[in-house]
Amino acid sequence: MHRFQRIAMRNTVRAALVLSVLSLALPIRTANAGPIGLDCTPFSSCIDVSHTSVFISGSVTYAGGAAPLVGSDITFDRLYGFLTPAHAGLGDFLDVVNGRLDFQTGPFVSFNPLTGYSFAGGGQLTFRGSVPSLGVSDQVLAGGTFLEAFFLAGVPGFIVRPQGVDMKHPAITGYFGLDPLTLFNLGGLITTDLTFTAGGAFSTNATTLDLPNTPTTTAAVPEPASLVLLITGGFVLLMGGNLRARLALLLRAHRSE
Repeated sequence: MHRFQRIAMRNTVRAALVLSVLSLALPIRTANAGPIGLDCTPFSSCIDVSHTSVFISGSVTYAGGAAPLVGSDITFDRLYGFLTPAHAGLGDFLDVVNGRLDFQTGPFVSFNPLTGYSFAGGGQLTFRGSVPSLGVSDQVLAGGTFLEAFFLAGVPGFIVRPQGVDMKHPAITGYFGLDPLTLFNLGGLITTDLTFTAGGAFSTNATTLDLPNTPTTTAAVPEPASLVLLITGGFVLLMGGNLRARLALLLRAHRSE
């Protein structure tokens, strides 16, 4: 076997082993401690944020110490609905023009050579772009906050299961037949260039993005400080009395569990 073929095969096996370890070793939970996978939760509606073209841009950075994980201008170009009341399936989707994700997690928590970096909840994430078919031009398409996030280095880097909650632009939820005040659990992954860090600071480029969003009711509701970020972090278009009332009800239900 040619030397380069052996190297490629070894890297493929290594990546497969790492993904197998991740499925067993990394914490996978929502605020209610229920499991959630990399793909849409089975038997539940899901809006999937994806990048389908060859070219993707954006960066993922950690400055070291207690700093958060930061994502800047990570591009996405399509929204899919799976098991949604309307427009479900791979053949029916929304094209997004100049879609970009910016995020900042909570502070650094720990580093483990096997499972990588762990970051706390908090911070905020904002999906922005245009959806011409819905008449939406350069607006916030979704905004929310993190419950936790992970980054694995040493193979093609992964932000593994960036657990969070967010809300969508009402034109998007309406297109997929969902309540405009639906709160979503966010999961999935973003891959990056090969990154060796040994627990220190790093900056790397995004290579793929797939972030499924599953509607929730009382699951995965953040604490009050995070709720403030969810409401005010650039998502003014969804603010109003009904939203505040819905979030207050969700928080009371979460506390009573």
